[in-house]
Amino acid sequence: MKGDFSRPSVDGRHHYVGVLHQQGRVWLDSDWNADTLERLGRAQRETADVVGVCGVPEPGSAFRISPNPDPTAAPDDFFIAGGEGAAGRCYVHGVLCQLDASTSYLSQPDLLDPRRIPVPTSGSEVIGVVYLEVWQRLITYLEDDTLREVALGGPDTATRLRTVAQVRVAIVPSSVPAAAVTCETAGQFLPSAGRGTLTTLQPPDSAPGDLCRLPDPALFTGRENHLYRVEIHDGGDVTGSASGLTVSVKLAQDADAGALALVLATPLDAVRFDAVTRWGALTLVDDDGQSERVAITELSSDRTVLTLGTPLRAAFTTARNATVIGVARFKWSRDNAAFAVRVTAVGADRRTLTLESLGRDAATALRQGDLVEVGDDASELGPARGHLTFLVADPDPDQFTVPVADVLPDTFDVRPGAGRHLVLRRWDGQGTAKAIFGETATPDMNLGDGVHIEFGGSDLRSGDYWQFAARRADGSVEALTDAPPAGIVRNRCPLAIVRWALGTPGGSPGIAFDVVADCRQVFSPLSELPQAEEGVRIIRVSTIDPDRGSVSPLVNDSDVLVNDLLGGIAIHCDRQVEPAAISRATCVLNVDIPSLVPFATAAATPLVGYQALILAGDVGVGEGEAANTIVWQPTADTSAALATLPSLKLAGDRGILARLTLRGSFIWARDNPGLLLDGDAFALPTAGTVTTSLSLPTGDRRRGGTFEMWFWLVARPVVLTGLSLDPVRVTAGDAATATLTLSDVAPPGGIVVVLTTSDPGVARPSAASVTIPAGRSTGTFTVTANAAGAAIITGSVGSDALTSELTVVEKPIVLTDLQLDPAAILLGGTSTGTVTLSQVAPASGVSVGLSSATAGVIDGLPPSLTIAASATGTFTVTGQALGSTVIQAVLGATRAATLTVFRPKGKERKEAKDKDKDKEKDKENLAKERETPLRVAPDVPAPTPARPSRSTPRRRSPDEGAGRQRRAGRTRPARPPKGAMPTGRIGPTDEAQATGRAFIRPEERPRVG
Repeated sequence: MKGDFSRPSVDGRHHYVGVLHQQGRVWLDSDWNADTLERLGRAQRETADVVGVCGVPEPGSAFRISPNPDPTAAPDDFFIAGGEGAAGRCYVHGVLCQLDASTSYLSQPDLLDPRRIPVPTSGSEVIGVVYLEVWQRLITYLEDDTLREVALGGPDTATRLRTVAQVRVAIVPSSVPAAAVTCETAGQFLPSAGRGTLTTLQPPDSAPGDLCRLPDPALFTGRENHLYRVEIHDGGDVTGSASGLTVSVKLAQDADAGALALVLATPLDAVRFDAVTRWGALTLVDDDGQSERVAITELSSDRTVLTLGTPLRAAFTTARNATVIGVARFKWSRDNAAFAVRVTAVGADRRTLTLESLGRDAATALRQGDLVEVGDDASELGPARGHLTFLVADPDPDQFTVPVADVLPDTFDVRPGAGRHLVLRRWDGQGTAKAIFGETATPDMNLGDGVHIEFGGSDLRSGDYWQFAARRADGSVEALTDAPPAGIVRNRCPLAIVRWALGTPGGSPGIAFDVVADCRQVFSPLSELPQAEEGVRIIRVSTIDPDRGSVSPLVNDSDVLVNDLLGGIAIHCDRQVEPAAISRATCVLNVDIPSLVPFATAAATPLVGYQALILAGDVGVGEGEAANTIVWQPTADTSAALATLPSLKLAGDRGILARLTLRGSFIWARDNPGLLLDGDAFALPTAGTVTTSLSLPTGDRRRGGTFEMWFWLVARPVVLTGLSLDPVRVTAGDAATATLTLSDVAPPGGIVVVLTTSDPGVARPSAASVTIPAGRSTGTFTVTANAAGAAIITGSVGSDALTSELTVVEKPIVLTDLQLDPAAILLGGTSTGTVTLSQVAPASGVSVGLSSATAGVIDGLPPSLTIAASATGTFTVTGQALGSTVIQAVLGATRAATLTVFRPKGKERKEAKDKDKDKEKDKENLAKERETPLRVAPDVPAPTPARPSRSTPRRRSPDEGAGRQRRAGRTRPARPPKGAMPTGRIGPTDEAQATGRAFIRPEERPRVG
């Protein structure tokens, strides 16, 4: 409470019940306030003892939560019932709350800017706990000008305490099952109080002015008496505290000066997300000691991006380990922050404020550099903090205007007539909460005049404050040691469990809001209550797992699987039950069987009624800690028969109706026959359904009373539990086998599973559906792979569907053949190689590797062959050396062919034989020519024959053969004796005629000279 008070005046540990004034004494505000607060506290405690923690008096309409009847209302703007008198009253921890008229969540009078609910945008639902938060706010003339007496000419006198009742919503984390959120467990989802503490240190000793006076160990050096106020502005933790930091996350990327968003390296978990949402501000630090406070206005859905309210003033880099930490920031005042003035106008720049006053005197006058907080009703009722800034210049004494350092945030409604009571309040200083005080290390923990403080604990909340007095008369500072906050004390009470969900197909479109449970406790006046009688009450009913022995809730008017009943039923009471009182007569489970009675006049056997069949079972009471549990368990024969009961269900029936009955007038508590079972159970309609649940614990505060509940036995539905593919990766053109698995064997008629694919071009089931025959629990079908890609194969039975992904890859291109034509070539000859692929190569081509096993035999073989848009390719090689080599081609597979290079041996022999024949003929002809006589001309001396040169080939005339034939038939003249000279001359003509030759052999030529 930021009033002009002298000191805090109430300490509950003293157990004071009133204040008595003495005559002739000074009248202090602290005495008056102590009397008021003591009486108020006692009234609240008495009310809490009578009503309980939370209670709504009859008629029980106050603060009832329901869907908004206005069809144009937002999905999160639910309806809150109120009214005059008891119709709008509710008690929370003894505090009376009054809602004078019905309203809605977004328009409630005590919460001006409610936090919007993140309604669902997908198939998921949002579960919330609607609760009432109650606290007391100090109201001065700044918030209510009617408090001032006009006749006094302006001064204010007293202040008021006002009860604030705000309807808020706590969103349940999505990881929590909806069934776990009940009125009994709702409290664990509500906000808790902060755990911060404050310690005031004794001022340091100093030498006294009077040497005869002993030094004072608790010396306060201020010249005036003060009531110090230390208040948390931005929530957070305490630096150096043993509790550590709740939020300490590094940045994922650099943040430049002027940035309006910070990207975190790791997402915030649920606890840290809630803390940041409540705190509204974090501190950005790095290894260089740089620090900057940033206001958080929004957090992304993935909880990794923080949106800032104002641009960064400095740059922070990941190289210097820039980190956001949650450290609380506090503000403090020597005069309990009592000095505040009304803001009458805000300039267009939202930095120039027009004030109603500039101060009461010189001591309270505003000056340049003053730390001020601008707040209004919305900031007080909402985040519990305003906008903290400085005055950048002295106020204008004529215009009553002051300039502030920062632009006023957009959250402030500064329009004329907004009626939000904009106020400027002065503080003396601010700082960051630290656990250890040091003169140089933590100067902001020094409040001056020898007053030093230290913080402790963790999770300090905005609005938490401490007060302590300092007096100059004795230099004392009120001692606080690990003291919890003096306020704000916020009490909370769950009102309802609610749910937001998207409309279902065929139902109403949009987002549906319904109340899952009404958690208000309605009470009647004491004079109208019947005299309560003690008894045994049933607190819950469960089914027992036959294998593990664990229990599960058995809800009235619900569908129960026959298998879940095989372990039996457990009825839990709040007292131990006498075993002798539990028998087949007092604990009964029966079922209603359809009765078909034939009538002579009826064409068919009609249904005219049901027969009640009491199921045989073993009943008793547990032992030890379970002595408060009544147990019904089926016999072996009953267990076998239970499986057949659902088959007796007629068309249109929900199931086989079963009733559990305990005759409370004959069941009593162990060792106390006077405490009978108070088994009366009352209906509790379930919102959004047509079923009827029971309000437990049972009882109407009267002894006795039969407990009854019912449920419907149904067969375990056969559902699809498995869809597997074998294999899960196939080649285009191949097929995979899919196997469907059911939770049980298929019933008569079989189970039809509808088959679909996400991409028929990639893969397609062999049929649109497959039927699993009766008596079988599995079925198969094939999936044909068409083209490369991925396809999701889905099998559906009703609303249940399972999927499995099939990956299809292209059929690989491999080498299938290698042929050489021809396979043997002459030296220097060529051969063409042809490679054949398994399919046509793409336009981009494939590369076939080529190699020769023996080097040097062939030439021109490329290392690879590229084939594009074709299934074959060719290459050519040349024989380079005699021999054989193996040519290999490789592409997914290896193919080889042998090539031989050789000389033509048969042709060489033929040419050699022809040469030999020619030599033999030449020899024969020469011999014949020598035997033929030469005709010598008498006048021409015979020349001396010369030996023919071996290097000169003998020339043959074209008719040499014919000449040889003519010479063969003619007698050659005899040669002259050796050494005899021929007589006569040999003429060429004669020689030609004699021999038939046109030349003279060298040995026949005459010698010259």
